[in-house]
Amino acid sequence: MTDRNRRRIYTHVGASAFVTTYSERVCNDLKELAEQTVDSLSQEVHLILGATDRDLETIQAPDAALLEKHPEFGKSVEEMLSTARTELESIKAAATEAREDARHRGYI
Repeated sequence: MTDRNRRRIYTHVGASAFVTTYSERVCNDLKELAEQTVDSLSQEVHLILGATDRDLETIQAPDAALLEKHPEFGKSVEEMLSTARTELESIKAAATEAREDARHRGYI
């Protein structure tokens, strides 16, 4: 690289408008990425919660003959799904808190 080219690059990069324009672009791109990431995680959590709700409904209204035949299995599955649902609701709450924090900080 020649000295002339190097000076032109330093002059261009040193210009306030250049720095402002590109820092705003980076900031906007990061905000968009943060919003997309939060939305994607939120969608996944809602899909999982919906699937868990359906599973819980299935377990909570089981075939009586099946429960009579395997009562411990039914109880075990119901407890596992209930625990999973509680954990997923905790994740949802944490994601909501993270989203609000990101909004408060101006990331999204």
